Amino acid sequence: MSKSKVAATALSRCLKTMQEAAAPWKVPGEVVERVRALFETDFDHELGSAVRWKAWTAKALRLAKYVGAFAAFLAERDAGVGAKPSSVEEHHVLAAVAMVQDICPPPQGTVRTYGRLCAGVKLSPMVRAAAGAVLRGAKLKATA
Repeated sequence: MSKSKVAATALSRCLKTMQEAAAPWKVPGEVVERVRALFETDFDHELGSAVRWKAWTAKALRLAKYVGAFAAFLAERDAGVGAKPSSVEEHHVLAAVAMVQDICPPPQGTVRTYGRLCAGVKLSPMVRAAAGAVLRGAKLKATA
């Protein structure tokens, strides 16, 4: 559970944006909660104050939108041509997070190469490899 109400609200807003961007594909509640658990500490650390969240809102929501849309793209690609939209799986979301981490800017005012929001979530080498394979045109089934 988040220590900061601001951080908890910010993370909830980002997760909702991710889910909306994935439409018509659905991100199941259990997947949303696992993603929440991955980012809670980082949101507390980086966005625990109203001032920090205000400075980061546009970027954070844009990145959440990218994750949702890219996860839906991966799910649809794995489902095949003509498949009806259904559920986005956790490995689709994790691969999308890995891709977005590569373009994630640091929070304003930091001197780090990447902010904790971008580099703090550790993804397994298998997920990173799957994300790289996606860029090269591979399907993503059974990589989680």
